[in-house]
Amino acid sequence: MMRSLLAIGLIALAGCRTPGPRRIDASGDEAVTSMGLDYADFVEVAEDLAGKLVHGESFLNRAPYVDHYPIKMVLSDIDNRTDIRGLPTNQITGRVRSAGLNSGKIRFVSSFGGGERDSVVEGAQDVAADPRFQQQQVPKQGSLTFPEMSLRTVIDFFHSTDGTSRQSTYVVHMFVSDIASGEIYWEEFSKPIAKAIGRRNVGS
Repeated sequence: MMRSLLAIGLIALAGCRTPGPRRIDASGDEAVTSMGLDYADFVEVAEDLAGKLVHGESFLNRAPYVDHYPIKMVLSDIDNRTDIRGLPTNQITGRVRSAGLNSGKIRFVSSFGGGERDSVVEGAQDVAADPRFQQQQVPKQGSLTFPEMSLRTVIDFFHSTDGTSRQSTYVVHMFVSDIASGEIYWEEFSKPIAKAIGRRNVGS
């Protein structure tokens, strides 16, 4: 009798056990959807804007730039105007940069700017006259490329409610400026990412 009760108890405990971690498709149906920006949202926005910059009706595909690839560009400031702290904005700008590089139409500099920078590139000339290095291999003063264009990113959001449901909408805005003249040569907005939830689902 005791053995039967013990077996039943073990089966019950096994049935209540929380499933362990498992691999899922980060952009699939099992992925968690929050009211903020999720991985799938970053991918969607980046692909949207990269397509508009590289393959759309942008300055890259018009004269005189179409005959002078690659265009030198730098990532400028990323203005996060949402209420989400620590937003991994590089998941957008990095993917757009990758698409530009892979197209052969753009080259980005990593020595300065508001985006991701390479500290090795930034400090390469600082080792001049350091006896540990072969000086003929150290980049000389004036060897760094200066970009022609600057790509700036702004992430906006909007909150709205009708008293029953709550909605958050995110839009990413990019524009490219000619550094010498300050003129804007390209500007686009991503398709909006909208999230909605009912009041009863948020405990209010």
